[in-house]
Amino acid sequence: MSRARIVRAAETQRAYADYARNNGWPYAQPVGAGANGRDIENMPGLAPEVKAPRDENFRIAGALRQAVKNAGGDLAYVVYRPDGSGPATVADWPCIIRLEDLTWLLRAAGYGDPQ
Repeated sequence: MSRARIVRAAETQRAYADYARNNGWPYAQPVGAGANGRDIENMPGLAPEVKAPRDENFRIAGALRQAVKNAGGDLAYVVYRPDGSGPATVADWPCIIRLEDLTWLLRAAGYGDPQ
């Protein structure tokens, strides 16, 4: 990984961890670009994978498989920083989640027919 990519990845992880700390996960911390496992720790029950690719060939399915592999049964999802977006727009970054997990979350929140 080039130095520029490492810097961008670390900045992206920090931005998401900052956002999480200010929105209900006060102990969220980035693990550091290039580290194995989850990208953000201290978010109980959640297993985020944070991505900041510069190219248009971002492999969504591969990133989601990586998140699921590192989830250990927790909710896996990918936070995607689009090219041209910075930490100031973190709330607008897309989040990618498996349809099965989204359906479970929506049903648990009361959407759809009663369970």
